Amino acid sequence: MFKNYFKTAFRNLLRNKIYSGINILGLSMGLACGMLIILYVKDEVSYDRFHDNLNNIYRISTVQYNVEGKRDGAMGYSGYLQGPRFAADVPGIKAFTRIEQDMRDVKNGENIKAWQVHLADSGFFSIFSFPLLSGNPKTALLAPDAVVITEDVAKEQFGTKDALGKVLLMKRGDDQFKPYTVTGVAKRIPQNSSLKFKILVPIRHPQWMRAMMKTGSISSLILLLYWTRPLTEVR
Repeated sequence: MFKNYFKTAFRNLLRNKIYSGINILGLSMGLACGMLIILYVKDEVSYDRFHDNLNNIYRISTVQYNVEGKRDGAMGYSGYLQGPRFAADVPGIKAFTRIEQDMRDVKNGENIKAWQVHLADSGFFSIFSFPLLSGNPKTALLAPDAVVITEDVAKEQFGTKDALGKVLLMKRGDDQFKPYTVTGVAKRIPQNSSLKFKILVPIRHPQWMRAMMKTGSISSLILLLYWTRPLTEVR
């Protein structure tokens, strides 16, 4: 019975070639577009979903008001001191990290290459679930001369992923190259992560810069909190 149905359908296709071709082409394009849209949406909604503390991570933003008390704008940055003070004074905050981006030169033999470097507090790995191939995530960013690199950077700089304890020479601007000890090697950052780092160092700023950052005047710091309270209690 089904064989006869297929024969009839095939004959109808041959009898109306142009009409059938248009229908088949339209159906194929519709299915292809639908599949692409599904894949795109699936990728978009999967961003940062791999973090274990996903529902307890909050980003602190800055809202600006004019002299009349009206809202004048908002930005997703914070000052330098908010993180430590919030953690000390607000119950329920288990960890915080400030994140900043910078460009630094890295020296490998006679070769010097500029890399984008992320600066963060020691609570970084307590908040985010970026697994380390080697090193202790709890202590990786405690020392001022510590550096955490991804496995790709380790292979490029040292020729192997086993780079724990090796020394990376790095400098900022016109400063001298300083040795940083590799305290952690992270797995390759997932594609669906909004935060993609390759080189991670402890966040340290001189006193004059800290004073400016009290009011967020250097607006490059992102502050994230690991808060155990419900969202309704955060506002």
